[in-house]
Amino acid sequence: MKRHPSEAELGLWMTGGPDEGIGTHLEECAVCADVCTQLTEQGDTLPDVLVDALTPDHRLEDRVMDGVSATLAGRAATEAFLELFGVGVETAKVVFGQEDQS
Repeated sequence: MKRHPSEAELGLWMTGGPDEGIGTHLEECAVCADVCTQLTEQGDTLPDVLVDALTPDHRLEDRVMDGVSATLAGRAATEAFLELFGVGVETAKVVFGQEDQS
């Protein structure tokens, strides 16, 4: 290899990508070997950063369950309220003697 590989090429090689002479170059070039060391150190801390960023808040489940409970309670209250209208209609049918015409 006549040139120094880029950080992207070194990173690809370190994760099992094509060699293209990079292995031989690293044996002879201390600068690129140092870059690989730095990439390895960065690679060790990157997953920790991602884990912290992607880990949900520990209160998320409680907040979601509270929201679901509130929604279900609201639906139950709405259904009970709407049933009151049905009682009035059914009572009127009985009082005025109307039968279902279904």
